[in-house]
Amino acid sequence: MNRKTSTRILASCLTTFLLVAVRSNCSALPVDLGSAGSWGVFETGSGTVSVSGAVPTKSRNSRRAASTTATQSSVTGNVGTAAGGTISATGAQFSGDLYLGDNASAQFSGTYSDNRPVTGTVHMGTGATVSPNYLLANVSDAPQGFLSQARADAIAASAAASALTPTGNLTQINLKRQNVTLDAGVYNLSSLNLNKSTLTLSGSGSFVFNISSAFQLKSAQILLAGGATQGNVLFNYTGTSDVTLSGSRKSNSVLHGIILALNSKVNLAAGLVVGEVISGKDISIGTNSAVMQQALSIATVPDRGSTLALAFVSFAAIAALQARLMRRTAAARR
Repeated sequence: MNRKTSTRILASCLTTFLLVAVRSNCSALPVDLGSAGSWGVFETGSGTVSVSGAVPTKSRNSRRAASTTATQSSVTGNVGTAAGGTISATGAQFSGDLYLGDNASAQFSGTYSDNRPVTGTVHMGTGATVSPNYLLANVSDAPQGFLSQARADAIAASAAASALTPTGNLTQINLKRQNVTLDAGVYNLSSLNLNKSTLTLSGSGSFVFNISSAFQLKSAQILLAGGATQGNVLFNYTGTSDVTLSGSRKSNSVLHGIILALNSKVNLAAGLVVGEVISGKDISIGTNSAVMQQALSIATVPDRGSTLALAFVSFAAIAALQARLMRRTAAARR
């Protein structure tokens, strides 16, 4: 057994120990996401997770090159599809594990660092397939049971969130070129639309947004302050129109928190989600867009999943990409 193989085995064993011993289900949310809270991207239905984020070209300016490193991974965190869905990706790597349920498929194209489109393990269910011609650590370990439980947990969490009593009278948030700060609470909204605006969530409590009709960010940001964390922010969208994060070349959208949208597509046309995306329909992550798993907790996939290094990678990547997006926003406002 060579040193490289020994190191990989040791890292795998250490990861398993940490995930079992340190199950960081420390969210203060009034609803329990259960095993649905362990992902960067989770497809609960039979839709397609499409990732078209391209690896950025190298810049002669070393400072600029460092700031764009985060886009090397369009998804930092575990990715799963529960009901025969499809993963279609080109360009940037998945930094984490990939879980393919029964009869699901993953199709990769493009050029990847070390010829690896997935940095972690690919867990394959019965009848699952994955593109050839790439270096992949495939394991046929029947993850369908866990994926089905995660799907059930997501459905239960959405229903539980919808049943919460709102803590205020706010019924919609529609902002254009405005900045607003909200305290922790439960908000039942018909729409959450931000256009070149910033919504700051402040406080160490939980934030639950039940949104029934429209949910869009356009060159806008949902940021955290005063002790708020991604794991304590839930956007429970029950509508059917697309959830969209869009922007321009100079000003992408940024959202911190968990998007739970079981009945709609999620389209990151130009946006960063620091937290999690859960959908029962198609999930699209476009060029210069990314999803980064909750930075303040280790993934809780039992006995499998992310490595401890993933948490540190997330911190560095988030800081770099967030700084880049803030510089773009500041430049656009001048």
